[in-house]
Amino acid sequence: MKTRFNALTVMMTVVSMVMVSCTDDLHQTAGEYTFKTSGSVTLTSGDQSETLLLNNETGSLSIINKDDKDGGIILTINSSYGPVQIATGRIEGKNVLIDSYKRSLEFTELKLQILQPDVVKTTFDNVDVTGNGERYGDTIIFTWTYEGVSTDGTVTLKGTNIKTIATRK
Repeated sequence: MKTRFNALTVMMTVVSMVMVSCTDDLHQTAGEYTFKTSGSVTLTSGDQSETLLLNNETGSLSIINKDDKDGGIILTINSSYGPVQIATGRIEGKNVLIDSYKRSLEFTELKLQILQPDVVKTTFDNVDVTGNGERYGDTIIFTWTYEGVSTDGTVTLKGTNIKTIATRK
């Protein structure tokens, strides 16, 4: 009987420690951040490709605890450029694992003509965004990959190694 009680006590202690560790990581990560995102994407149409720098995005980022058993979070990104983005994910230790989500991007090019410039816009409504982050104290560094096709289906977009630096407010 004592052996059974001791084994049960040890198992319960280990489970409690794991649960507290996950909760601590989540509470240390959840909160309000300012951020800046930069990187580049390659646009391809037919046999032509062009690599463009993304507009630097700055704004606020919130990591909200979903209060579930999996360390679930909601990530809201309110940037000065473009629409609000919402993603889900989870915290595992110092890692912020983000589920794939969609976002919009638009690129504007000026083609000079006689007397009047012609503005050409290429819109991407459903860019797949994948990536994860790692927490270093009050800073999280996210690395993203963007992939998509323009709204008119003529241009593909691919971007790797896009970085977001988020710092706790």
